[in-house]
Amino acid sequence: MNMSGSNIRPEIATLVAQLRAMDMAKLGIEQKIAQLLALKVHALPILHKDLRAEEFLAVVAELGSIDAPAALSLSMHLYTLWGLVHHQADKFGDIFEQIARNDQLMGSLNEPGLYFMAPGQLDIETYPVRARKVIGGYRVNGVKKFVSLEPFVSYLPVYCMVEDYQGDDLGVICLMLRKDSDGVSVLRDWNSVAMQDTHSNSVKFADAFCPDEDAICNENTSIDSLAVQGILFRFNVNSVYLGISRRALALAITTATSKRPPNGKHTLAKYPGIQFSVAEMEISMEVMEAQMRSFSAVLNRFLAGDEQAQREIGRVSLIAKEVIARESDALVSNAMKITGINSLSNDNLLASLFKDVKAAQFHPPQRDVTFELLAKQSLGVISYKQRWL
Repeated sequence: MNMSGSNIRPEIATLVAQLRAMDMAKLGIEQKIAQLLALKVHALPILHKDLRAEEFLAVVAELGSIDAPAALSLSMHLYTLWGLVHHQADKFGDIFEQIARNDQLMGSLNEPGLYFMAPGQLDIETYPVRARKVIGGYRVNGVKKFVSLEPFVSYLPVYCMVEDYQGDDLGVICLMLRKDSDGVSVLRDWNSVAMQDTHSNSVKFADAFCPDEDAICNENTSIDSLAVQGILFRFNVNSVYLGISRRALALAITTATSKRPPNGKHTLAKYPGIQFSVAEMEISMEVMEAQMRSFSAVLNRFLAGDEQAQREIGRVSLIAKEVIARESDALVSNAMKITGINSLSNDNLLASLFKDVKAAQFHPPQRDVTFELLAKQSLGVISYKQRWL
């Protein structure tokens, strides 16, 4: 474990060790998830109250190291659950108990871009999921895309734009729907180059009903109250790609110290070009580890309600996401260069890691928006009504 373990409880350290000992290479995604559910990984935020950032990182990065698709898909449930347990523990206690007891999953709240919007910037005609207020609750219509591990999911937290909204916020609410409810169906449409085994199908809502008591955030509460979910989303994907990078570095060092070039007398480790690539990888790895140590420290303070951390967390999380996306891609590319043409074989783990790590640059916000937000904050540029001057 590269991160400091001083703030990791013994029982979570034991879980990380159990994950490290697992061999899931030849298992299908259903078998992989079954093994992880048996270890109660999915219930981490429920079973361990006041979960610390270092603890979440230790588990998810280890998952990323042993199996990237399973890590990204299961951790989408984990970060969403972590956020809801943090600020909705009393309201949804029964659901959390069902999740832990019956090995159920929930879909992720996967639209962190909401927290960069201003009133009037959303269009109900194009918003993917809409809600109509009725007596006792809401009627929901639309499609929720990219529900990771959809076949295992029972609960669907979803952002909805409210029809005929008259307030001064975004007009977006968040509801907890159940997949077995009337009007909820699955569109088996996942076909992606990256993270192929995540079963991230879409879910369609056709006049599905959600009672008022299952509203995570209604039209009388600012959607900013769920901003923690966007922060945890970034922390989560960073943790996965950190784990992928650790695995790629270990594979590259094993290759360099054990294999010889054709007709060569010495292992690859003896050659300057290989040494240069390994040095680059070590630098990338340390940059990522340091970035996540910084992110973890600020996130812990943020979750504890520290006002200074609340001002810092957006900037820190955006920088960390960009650094991890950039450095993990560079590190895996260097690992492939060391391994050579064999790294392109479908039988080589690096080929899989290469495809998996490419997904990092597509998690929102993407690079251009990240750079814009960071620069405008540093320069004091305010563009509330108009993006460009």
